[in-house]
Amino acid sequence: MRTNTRSDTSAQRPKGFTLIELLVVIAIIAILASMLLPALSKAKGKAHATACLNNQKQLQLCWLIYTDDHDGVMPPNRFTPTGGSGSTSLQDSWVIGNAQTDRSPSNIINGILFPYNRSVAIYHCPADQSTVKDLPQVRRFRSYMFNAFLNGNPVDARFKFKYTQLQYPSKVYGFIDVSEWLINDGAFFVRWLGVPEGDKIWNDYPSDRHGQGANLSFADSHAEHWRWKWPKRNKQLFQPAANDADLLDLRRLQQRIPDP
Repeated sequence: MRTNTRSDTSAQRPKGFTLIELLVVIAIIAILASMLLPALSKAKGKAHATACLNNQKQLQLCWLIYTDDHDGVMPPNRFTPTGGSGSTSLQDSWVIGNAQTDRSPSNIINGILFPYNRSVAIYHCPADQSTVKDLPQVRRFRSYMFNAFLNGNPVDARFKFKYTQLQYPSKVYGFIDVSEWLINDGAFFVRWLGVPEGDKIWNDYPSDRHGQGANLSFADSHAEHWRWKWPKRNKQLFQPAANDADLLDLRRLQQRIPDP
């Protein structure tokens, strides 16, 4: 007699995940991701801050080499008001134009510092996500400005022309991370202490994109990270210090412009 030899395949079929088991696995993955993402984000932020600091060291070194090549005369840092977006840097300055509106890197390339390190990338902080005005698909090319008191538009005796006029170069800031909302020309200006009704006002405004802080280089070529006591969130120029903490940040910068 012929018998049915077919076995019960259902008993041999591998067992898959149940819906509950799958949900548990997904929940575990989500928990692990939530634990790892802040650490990854923090590491990325530190990497950006380090790269930014290195950019400013390179730019400051270019500035020093130019100074040596020109008998101690520091690179010009001249600008003129234009209205609207603020002001623009002039020809034969360390950089040209206005960072908010420059549609190409040509104003960096035509600046007098560019031949000393032919890299457009060192003019931009990697944490700066801002885009060119009216061109939201184009990332800006510059994130930094430079101390207006170092061969900028002269106003008083604090404005210096030659490097030998700096009594303490290690205490005078050069390049600085600038607010993406308020960056414009290449000259960063804070009013000197003692200006009647004016020394509590931010003319230009630093960034705080590196852990509520900014990077600065100094005239002797070193660079530092400064953490601010108050967040830097102004979106208008010429604003008074928000409070005592913000004023301390302003005072700190005012103490790092050249002595009279």
